[in-house]
Amino acid sequence: KEVVSNFKGLESRRKTNLQILVPDKTILVEIDRQKIEEVLYNLLSNAFKHTSENHSIKVSLEMMEKASSGNDETTIRITVFNEGKDISDEDKVRIFERFYKVSEKVEGAGIGLSFSKSLIEMHGGTIGVESVDDVGVAFHVDLPFKHIEVIDGVFVEDAAKAFSWHEDVYNVDQVHELEN
Repeated sequence: KEVVSNFKGLESRRKTNLQILVPDKTILVEIDRQKIEEVLYNLLSNAFKHTSENHSIKVSLEMMEKASSGNDETTIRITVFNEGKDISDEDKVRIFERFYKVSEKVEGAGIGLSFSKSLIEMHGGTIGVESVDDVGVAFHVDLPFKHIEVIDGVFVEDAAKAFSWHEDVYNVDQVHELEN
């Protein structure tokens, strides 16, 4: 919620409707806050680049049910959806490649989604893209957790405090892979 609030000024300048949909419960997880915030900043920046005036961007968070495959992990899904042009099937396949850009007309170097994918994978998660025909595009970040603590009765306004963050220690190979 904190990251989304940083885009409120851009929302009014661009005449875009920015919505956040989060549970009115406190959800405590262990995660690297800085790295996940970088991913959200990137996804929101891209959403604003590809959303026309008088259209919406929605950021949502939901807990997914545990899979029946015996996996004891719960997945938290963060979705950034923007109304606008669809992404072609060809672009969906390549969009997470470093330096790939859907259009040369859009500013940026084409490294943000590739970098975001690396950060999410370092957390054991996945990131994907889905086109909703003639409506817009959704980026889904799925993060698995073995332990999630949910506390009822917390107002949505307190959702920014709903995550317990910690700094992960990554091995040197993972860090060098990101730098290259």
